[in-house]
Amino acid sequence: MKLIKRHEFLKGCVRGGVLVSLVGLCGVLVSRKDKFECSSQCGKCSKLDNGKCALGLK
Repeated sequence: MKLIKRHEFLKGCVRGGVLVSLVGLCGVLVSRKDKFECSSQCGKCSKLDNGKCALGLK
């Protein structure tokens, strides 16, 4: 069994932490849902927006 040095162990832990953080961030970004619906208040919505207001108005 080969022993690893302390700095190699810490470097691996930091890399693992960064990887877990990136995966978590990607999961949050993918799971976000738009909560806005077009209400025709501004008149700028179109059928191409699929009923979502481009300005974020309810």
